[in-house]
Amino acid sequence: MTKRKAFTLIELLVVIAIIGILSGLIVVSMGGMTVKARIAKAQAFSNSLRNAIMINTEGDWSLDGTPDDIWNHIAGTAVVTPGAGTDCPQNSCYTFNGSTQYITTPNTGGQYTIGTNPMTAMVWVKGAAQTGKTFFANWDNTAAYKGAWKIASGASAGGLLRVVLADTTTQTNQKDYTSAVGDVALDSTWHLVGFTWSGTGGTLTLYIDGTPLTGVTTTTNLAVASLNANGTSSAPVSIACDMTSGAAANFFSGSLDSARLYNLAVPTAQIKEQYFAGLNNLLAAGKMSAAEYAERTSSFSLNK
Repeated sequence: MTKRKAFTLIELLVVIAIIGILSGLIVVSMGGMTVKARIAKAQAFSNSLRNAIMINTEGDWSLDGTPDDIWNHIAGTAVVTPGAGTDCPQNSCYTFNGSTQYITTPNTGGQYTIGTNPMTAMVWVKGAAQTGKTFFANWDNTAAYKGAWKIASGASAGGLLRVVLADTTTQTNQKDYTSAVGDVALDSTWHLVGFTWSGTGGTLTLYIDGTPLTGVTTTTNLAVASLNANGTSSAPVSIACDMTSGAAANFFSGSLDSARLYNLAVPTAQIKEQYFAGLNNLLAAGKMSAAEYAERTSSFSLNK
């Protein structure tokens, strides 16, 4: 009789190892595709939003090899020139060392005075999780006044998004919001982060990648009367830091791109409209499948 040959234990282990390696490669590949798809959607949203409310632009720092505000043609200053970023979502960008590199644009004449008007601020950010570091701000914690606003990382460990509004009359953190666990702004990939404020006594809404956040943590949630309403604040608009008693502080380590400031609070309905417009552009360009389009639009409508 012919003896039946079976697989040896070593052969089985080799096959299992090969399957494990292939599975790992597939997971990594799919993860990379997911990140690229998310960034592409945020890019489409950012561009469509800018086109929709361009007339309401207060400042636009492209960070394409210059620290200047390209919208108002106001010269900015790169304090210790940052390096060139990689895989930038909007052309070229800067990377900051977290200790000496930052950008400021003078505000001595109140060029960026929002006052009682509503506002929107957005910036692209890429970096590892870090605590209490500022991405984009018009802020100076001094005895005379306390600047207007800042977009930063959370005050506790993790990669969460934090936005603070400080009333110039009370000089306290009137609104201090942090995104909920899961709404991550810092995970070493690019994210578009920012906020809208609806004006005097109004609503503050945080955004990551064009999506309004729910379930945020509110350290303080008091009414804000005005932001730099006196119009004489000398606090510069700063990128990759904020100001504490006139000196740069809370330096961010990582890459930043396209910091934009608008004197308009974009309603959630308009945010949705721009989000869908971005998805439509991706679908038309063949960069998104019909199934993915249906999934993304359904998820946004149901959850946000």
